[in-house]
Amino acid sequence: MPIEIPAAELATAHCEICGKGAQSLTAPEQAAMLKVLDGWRLESLPDTPAAFIKDFQFANFSDALNFVNELGVVAEQESHHPLLTLTWGRVTVSWWSHSIGSVHRNDAVMAAKTDAVYQQRFA
Repeated sequence: MPIEIPAAELATAHCEICGKGAQSLTAPEQAAMLKVLDGWRLESLPDTPAAFIKDFQFANFSDALNFVNELGVVAEQESHHPLLTLTWGRVTVSWWSHSIGSVHRNDAVMAAKTDAVYQQRFA
């Protein structure tokens, strides 16, 4: 059984380089991560069988855009980049590891960091 890591601990972790031999999270590990990542879901996308996805709500377009920009800074710092869908008052964030075509621990780390960005300024 995978060990559950608190979201606060995930949010302070850093992404690992997904080089040759990097492994995607197993189904039990994915389930464990979803237990600690508030409001995130696991879905398939055209480019991957699994991605951590969450919708964030905002009062207006400007706040949604500012969130995207702030999250972009964090993504650059970690060298790990999401799929972002920006519309009026909403941003959908999708994390998966392109190099392995599925979800990795890095994606859970970035989901937790995404929540931290939102909570610090937009919640």
